[in-house]
Amino acid sequence: MTAQNLSKNTIKERIRTVTAFGRDMEVNVLDATTDTILEWIARKPTAHTKWSYFRSLKAFYVWLHNMEIRIKN
Repeated sequence: MTAQNLSKNTIKERIRTVTAFGRDMEVNVLDATTDTILEWIARKPTAHTKWSYFRSLKAFYVWLHNMEIRIKN
């Protein structure tokens, strides 16, 4: 994320979001399904929160795919 020149706050928020997702859904984030992600996001109270969490998770899973850590995106 530092290669993208993101702020420290953005990096912390993305890490916090991915960690919260795994904890709340009791899932290894590497094995999460699209349905699990959508279920978690749907529980959020506002459109802004949903969009923010979606963007963080999308960035994480795109990164995993690009690093060939997770082949299925």
